Amino acid sequence: MNKEIVIIGAGPGGYEAAMEGARLGHKITLIDDYGVGGTCLHWGCIPTKTFYKQSKLLYDMNRAQSHGLSYGAIELNHVELLKRKQEIVTVLENGIMRTLKSLGVNIIEGRGYIDGKTVIVKGTNKPVVLEPEVIVLAMGSKPKLLPIEGCKLEGVLDSKGLLALTEIPKSLTIVGAGVIGLEFASIFNQSGTKVTVVEYLDRILPTQDLAVAKRLMSYMKQQGITLITGAKAQCITKEQGALNLNYSLVKNSHSSNDNHGLDSNVNVLKSDYILVAVGRTGNITAFEPATSDIEVANNFVVVNEHLETSVKNIFAIGDINGMNMLAHGASYQGKWLMKYISGLENQISHLMPAAVFTIPEIASVGFTEEQLKEKGIPYNSNKTMFGTLGKAHAMNETEGFIKILTDYEDTLLGVHIIGADASNLIQEAVLAMSSHMPLKVLQSIIHTHPTLSEIYL
Repeated sequence: MNKEIVIIGAGPGGYEAAMEGARLGHKITLIDDYGVGGTCLHWGCIPTKTFYKQSKLLYDMNRAQSHGLSYGAIELNHVELLKRKQEIVTVLENGIMRTLKSLGVNIIEGRGYIDGKTVIVKGTNKPVVLEPEVIVLAMGSKPKLLPIEGCKLEGVLDSKGLLALTEIPKSLTIVGAGVIGLEFASIFNQSGTKVTVVEYLDRILPTQDLAVAKRLMSYMKQQGITLITGAKAQCITKEQGALNLNYSLVKNSHSSNDNHGLDSNVNVLKSDYILVAVGRTGNITAFEPATSDIEVANNFVVVNEHLETSVKNIFAIGDINGMNMLAHGASYQGKWLMKYISGLENQISHLMPAAVFTIPEIASVGFTEEQLKEKGIPYNSNKTMFGTLGKAHAMNETEGFIKILTDYEDTLLGVHIIGADASNLIQEAVLAMSSHMPLKVLQSIIHTHPTLSEIYL
């Protein structure tokens, strides 16, 4: 039975849900106060990968002599890069908009608010009132603030602000060694910026397999990035145009990093800009948690196994529910939800790949080795180095490895890759795990030679 569905938020989760819902015959209204595409398209995935492409080209060009190439000085034109970034965003946004309109989706530009089960859209000439059968919350997330003095000083930026800079910083301090922080560290380091990363935990990339994180830390140090783990930001001050991050080392930290010679009490890092990348939190803009019946925990909307909130026929997809905080996760949830509402699906998949666009890339799916140990699950670990591949040598990309974790029945439990093109290589593991393919079957498949995909053999 076709339904009237209102979706608040037009990021990857929202617009994919709108498209799928319209294809399935539902009457869809999509609401957003900033066009379509969300953070991913405008200030996240796509802009950063445009920047990353430049940084990877620079990295390769600096090693081109091994391929028999030499050339003069490389000139960086940051304004031209910003122009290209915006051109890409515009092309993709227009494509999404055309598809939505061709499917008959009603698009309202404004901010949607929930009053009971009524949706009120403000920001248009006059408020629009909608009474749908189903409401989908897809408002995404926003950067967490650093709760210290000086965090609002000029030059203290979030990822959106850093992407908007019209010049390449001479120096940059990054607070947070998660995905966002380390991707920007790789990008600006290749552009000639002196980059220092400060992390509270005693390791980088806490969601990734520890062996992968340790190897990346080693590579980043070799590239000239300073990494300080086990360090707590205390305050930010400004002096003679420069920003000072005051931090102290965390007691009992077992970090293995660039801490040598640092004071355990107070240390100071001076830089042109500071990027705060300490995570993201739910963007709860459509209702007031204190007065709404929609349950919220830790600033994320609580959902059940069908993505339904504590209020019947109000659902939440993507970052707003905090399940995985990935754009492709939001897209999957949006499509799945429309099929569930249509009676076509009932069991959601939690097998979610992830990629980190550093140099080299990282990608993973399934359990980490640490998670298996914590859960007491017996496992085997198989590791193959990129240095064993002929194609990796030809590419001069021999850094890294693949770690494959299986149970004693040869079932794949997790796959972790650090190395060239890891973000594409991981898809073979996703397919194998989705199909419940044993490792020996995956390895019996003929892989083209010479390719990086032979890393699975």
